[in-house]
Parts: sequence; C-alpha cells; structure tokens
Amino acid sequence: MKVLVDLNVVLDVLQHREPHYTDSAKMLDAVLRHVVEGVLPSHSVTTLSYLIDKHTSGDQARDSVQWILDHFQIASATHQTFQAASKFNCAGNVEKQLCDAPNVPSRP
Repeated sequence: MKVLVDLNVVLDVLQHREPHYTDSAKMLDAVLRHVVEGVLPSHSVTTLSYLIDKHTSGDQARDSVQWILDHFQIASATHQTFQAASKFNCAGNVEKQLCDAPNVPSRP
C-alpha cells in the first residue's frame, strides 16, 4: 500500500516533536520495514534540505536528502498536477490539494 507522507511526519521524528513523535516514528518505521510504500511530495525534499542546512550543516542536509531518496518515492508536481489539485475542495489549502492529487508514482 502506498502512503503519501507529509513532511511534518519526518520533521516530528528528526526534531522529536511532541505530541506527534511516537505516531510519526511508527509511520517511518513502517516505511523502513516496507510494510507500506512511503511517498513524499517533491517540495518536501528541498524544504527538508533547506531546514537541515539552516540549523546544522550542508553535509547533514545532503545526507538527509540521500536518506529520503533511498527510502521514499518522490511524487512530482507538474503543471498538470496543479491543475488536477485545483479541482479539490480543501478550503484553499494548496498543499493539501497537491497531496490529494492523483499523481503518486509507482515503484519500478
């Protein structure tokens, strides 16, 4: 089963953010054990890299991005994706609309 994982789930674990840490860690564990196929929106990769680089180092940012690429599929957002997402009614929440758009890739 594919699961689209919000970046906040990854950040909850990296930053030990309560009260969501335990549930988020369970989700990442399920991805790592291949119980589910984890998919992240493409914008999550650059956002994560920026946040880690800003608060630690470029080396840790690169390592984190590589870890993401090793364990998750990345859902791309094209013009067509935004067009499809604009049809969802998510109270103006563009990020949620994009996450709900039917553009989640399959593993080869």
